[in-house]
Order: sequence, then C-alpha cells, then structure tokens
Amino acid sequence: MNPLPPDWATLQQPAPSNHGTPAIDALRPGQPLREVVGDFLADAAIARAEVGERTYGSKLTPNNGRDQAIDALQELADAAAYLAAWHAEAPSNVDTVMGDHIEAAMSSIQDAAYWIAAARKAEPTSRKFAAAEAAKGEKP
Repeated sequence: MNPLPPDWATLQQPAPSNHGTPAIDALRPGQPLREVVGDFLADAAIARAEVGERTYGSKLTPNNGRDQAIDALQELADAAAYLAAWHAEAPSNVDTVMGDHIEAAMSSIQDAAYWIAAARKAEPTSRKFAAAEAAKGEKP
C-alpha cells in the first residue's frame, strides 16, 4: 500500500459508490470481526449504518472509490476533537476519574491512528511471517 498523503486530514474524497455487500455485515453476530470490536461498538456501528443508509441512501461498501484508511483517520481526528471538548466541559477535569477516562480514550484513538497508518504502509504479508520477523527483532 502507499503511505498516507501529507494532506490526509483535509483530503476531499469522491462520493462513495455502492458495490456489493455492506461492510457492516462483518460486524454482525457470529462474524469474526465482531469479537475484535466487541458487542458494544459493533451494535453501535450497525445502528450508525442504518442512520447512514437513511442519510446517504446506501450503506458503506468495500471498493466504493474512497480511501477507507483516510476516512477512518479523519473520523478518529474528529473523535479526538469531540473528546477534547468533552474534557474541557468536564467539571474539574483535572485529577478526576472522568478526566482520566477521557484521556485514556484519547490515547486509544492515538493508538488506533498509529495502527491504521502503519497498516497503510505495510505490505500485505502473512501474520505468521510478521510474527517471525518480529521475533527476530526486525520490522516486517
């Protein structure tokens, strides 16, 4: 894959086209990715897909003409901004459990953004190969 363009945060992408099975189907009960995401977030994503279908006329599909990694990173940047605003609104947000939780969520967003960017740069190698290379102390 290609590394991210420098203007990824503000890059305007084409309107999505609708091709095939909705991506959200991978998060339905019994699907392997649901275990990765967890029921709480998978159920929310499914509900948001319904909102998206009503708003845009279709659900998100793979190979829709958009760069999914950039879309995900832009959404994470928005989430970081929302969390920063919530943190600022939190009563006495310094040294509170609520403030700590919000900061932990922001740190998780940073981790997610890192892994998306890393996946974007990575070659599509097998996990077994990557694990063997990591065990040798080398990057795949």
